[in-house]
Amino acid sequence: RLAKELESAELIRHFFEKSATQLTYQGLVALHQDLAEQRLCVFYRNYHFNTLYRYQNKLYLLVTDMGYISEPNLVWEELAEVDNDTHFVTGEFRQFRHAEHGADALKAIAARQAAD
Repeated sequence: RLAKELESAELIRHFFEKSATQLTYQGLVALHQDLAEQRLCVFYRNYHFNTLYRYQNKLYLLVTDMGYISEPNLVWEELAEVDNDTHFVTGEFRQFRHAEHGADALKAIAARQAAD
């Protein structure tokens, strides 16, 4: 029994080493296949629970990070890659445009969020 538990622990450790964001391409494909259009679900990634929504065949995470609190029009983050290449959209699913800081600031905030 102990040997089986150690083997399971080793598999889990290996998964975390190979997929630091706790999402694989296979998992991303499965989300696209299994989540129906315009449906919400709870999604666990990077040690956080998130709200995941499928809209027009794209997956979006509800933005809840306090770093975005001064951005009332920033509502969703597109989940298209496993490596945190992020695109933000408004509540109407239009591209979010930040007037003050630009895309570089948003990428920096997203990188900080991914590191948490």
